[in-house]
Amino acid sequence: MATNLDKLIGAIVRTIRSSGVLEENTRSGTVSAVGSDGTVTVTRGDSVYPRVRRLSGYTAPKVGDQVMIQKTSAGWICLGAWLTA
Repeated sequence: MATNLDKLIGAIVRTIRSSGVLEENTRSGTVSAVGSDGTVTVTRGDSVYPRVRRLSGYTAPKVGDQVMIQKTSAGWICLGAWLTA
């Protein structure tokens, strides 16, 4: 039997999951520049995310790649490029 605390926690979790708050930290965009320092500039509509650090698995970034970026406490990081056929 669920306690009142269990019900409250469940309601909070459901609210957060359905709010979109978690997704607001993740973006999909296009690499518009590759820096010599290992960063990429990502463009999404009118928004530009300059000098985004990338994970080590994304070894060959190129302009035009469709990528995912994630906001962290240290800034934006590029998770990698979408695979294309």
